[in-house]
Formats: sequence, C-alpha cells, structure tokens
Amino acid sequence: MNFVRMITRLVLFGFISVTAFLDFALIGNWLKGAARIRYQGRWLSRYSKAICWMINLKIIRIGNPAPAGILASNHMSYIDPFLIASQTPVIFVAKHDIRDWPWGGILTRCGGTLYINREQRSDVGRLTSGVRTIAEAGVPVGLFLEGTTSDGTHVLPFHPGLLQPAVEIQSNVLPCTISYRVKETGSSEGVSWYGDVTLLPHLLQLLSYSSIEAIIQFSPVEPATDRKKLAAKLHHDITNRLADSRERLRISPSKPHPPVHHGHNA
Repeated sequence: MNFVRMITRLVLFGFISVTAFLDFALIGNWLKGAARIRYQGRWLSRYSKAICWMINLKIIRIGNPAPAGILASNHMSYIDPFLIASQTPVIFVAKHDIRDWPWGGILTRCGGTLYINREQRSDVGRLTSGVRTIAEAGVPVGLFLEGTTSDGTHVLPFHPGLLQPAVEIQSNVLPCTISYRVKETGSSEGVSWYGDVTLLPHLLQLLSYSSIEAIIQFSPVEPATDRKKLAAKLHHDITNRLADSRERLRISPSKPHPPVHHGHNA
C-alpha cells in the first residue's frame, strides 16, 4: 500500500467534500422545485468529476447518456455513482438506510437522492411520484437494478419492481454498463466492494492505487412497457457489454464469487 498517496488523497478528499458541501449550502439549499433538482444533478456531476480526478480514474466512454429518463446500471462499488455522475447530471435511487451514513447521508441528501424501502410496498408509489418530478425537471434518474453490489465478474439478477415507476410514467430506459481494472492488480479486485468486505480498509486500499481504468457504456434506450420483460432485456444487454468491457480492459477470466448482499443501494 502506498501510504503517501493514500494520505494525500484523504486530504484532497476532505478538501473537495467540504468545498462541495459549502457550495450546496450557499446556493443549492436556497433553490426550490425544478431549479433545485437541476442544480442537484449538476452539483453531483461536478463533485463526481473531482472525485474521479482525485483517484486518477481513467475513463473510456462508449455511447452517450440520455438527457433525461431512467438510467439503469450494473453495480460493483461505492464509486459507481461517481463514475456515472461524472458523465451526466443524474439523481440516484438508493436504499433508505443510506440516509444515516455519516458522510453518505449528507452526500445523498445534497444530491437529491430518492430513498426507497423495498420492504414497504407503499414506497413504490412514492418513488413513482419522485421519479416523475425529476423527469419533468429534465434530469435522468439512476437505478442499480441488482439492488446490491457484485464482484464485477457477472451481473446479479435484476429487480423488476424498481422499473415500475418507468412503466407508469412511460419513460425510456438507458442501459449503462460499467467495469474497472486496477493498474496494480490487473483486475477489478480492489474496486469491487461486496460480501462482508469492511468499508474503511477497502477505501484506504483503493486510495493507494496509482490509477484505475474504467469503461462506461451507454446502450440505445429501451421503451418502458412490461417491467419483467424490460428487466430481462436490460440484464441481457448489460451482461453482454460487461463481458466486452472486461475483454477490452484485458481482465483475465476469474471464477465468480457467490452473490452476497450488502444491501447498501437500491
């Protein structure tokens, strides 16, 4: 582990975060309605670009993000939202308990995150209302349909219920595929955060890497009709593109780990 690099980035991380939160407190916190939503999307995008620069994330983008609608992605790590938001203003859907995280709670609230408790069916109606409001403001809504993180070698089953808001408001859905390669390891190990891996040691290790390559692919949009068929189609598309990305990054085939749920994102 490169301790000098890690400590330097921790200091940068603190400076970037404090500056971003002050920015929101002085400007975004006073906005209302659609203006606030658009500001939150742009705010998160600016913050995410700074975080990606800090960790020396070298990004290859294939395709272009849609200006609005639903953006559905595979999920590997806590840096996924930063990678996606660095490419487009976006507001994410996340599991409700993230609001109580010391840093994550502040970040997600400033970024306009829609929280959902999947154990309460009434939350789907509230989520639909929130998605509609964001869509009308012209900002994409980001979904991680696996509901948790994987090790990055495969895509976990998607939760069709998360697509219900897209069906109800008849929004297009843009498939998004992400993959990483750590320079030191030659694989996505070290970026993927899954199973019972403890957050702090994982984050410190990630901050010590010299650079990380990332491929983000945006596929053609899909109309939201039947949520189960759409979930199956999205899963097929993202699975195939993940394999393409891993081949392009020259990640050697590895045995997938059994899916273990963190449950930190919806």
